Amino acid sequence: MPASLAELLTNPAFQSGVLPFGVALLAGLLLRPLGGYWAGLAITAGVYAAVSLMIDIKWSPLTSTRKILLIGAIAAVVGILLDHVSFARRYLPALLFIGGAVAATWVIWPVLARKDAAEMWLLAAGGMAYVGWLAASAETLRHRPLPGLVALAALGFGTGGVVLFGASALLGQMALATGAAAAACVLLGLLGRTFRVGSIALLPGMLLSALLGYAGLVYARAPWYTLPVLAVIPLAARLPVPADKSKWLRLALIVAAVAPLVMTAVAAAWWAEGAPGL
Repeated sequence: MPASLAELLTNPAFQSGVLPFGVALLAGLLLRPLGGYWAGLAITAGVYAAVSLMIDIKWSPLTSTRKILLIGAIAAVVGILLDHVSFARRYLPALLFIGGAVAATWVIWPVLARKDAAEMWLLAAGGMAYVGWLAASAETLRHRPLPGLVALAALGFGTGGVVLFGASALLGQMALATGAAAAACVLLGLLGRTFRVGSIALLPGMLLSALLGYAGLVYARAPWYTLPVLAVIPLAARLPVPADKSKWLRLALIVAAVAPLVMTAVAAAWWAEGAPGL
């Protein structure tokens, strides 16, 4: 492999930004003609293409990072089922909340097992609430393509910034890759006919961002108070915007609603921890 290519493939900016954005954009272009929700798989494709350059993807030993990646892959399959199987959806937010809470507990169980009872329940309850809430938000945003994708991009970028300042380069890069892949789909929707997003895109994306943020709190030094700020992003993305306006104006309004939350969380992490040691 030429040295210049090897340097490019190991460059953190390429791995966490350029590659997931490019792969998601290409995958979205190829999948969009299939109709339905299939273009949403572009986000998962972009993220896992980037991760394949960051680490050796294998499932043994099952570390916390590999657990997060496994949960994301399973969530993509579950998302496909949720979008293509007809059933009553009114219970889904509660079920997804429970699923997210269980996933959060599984990821950090080795840490919880070493805590005393009070500290264990405090750490577990906060993580279960955070991850469960974002998992449930995937259902509330699934019929709102632009707000859903912007929320996912904002969560990815915000989580990535917070975790990088919390001194975990790998977890931060993975979160940034999620944001970059979602941003590619935002662009794809703006430049062409808007496509449906669905659980196929939002569920794995939301879970990955949520679990990476929680892992950054537990295993690195991400400040705990940044996560409640990031948790407001799905609500801010749902603020009413005029439906009769252009997609670009609606995008600007949604970005204006979520950007202060991203900047507040990242600035708080920077203030607490200083510049990341990359």
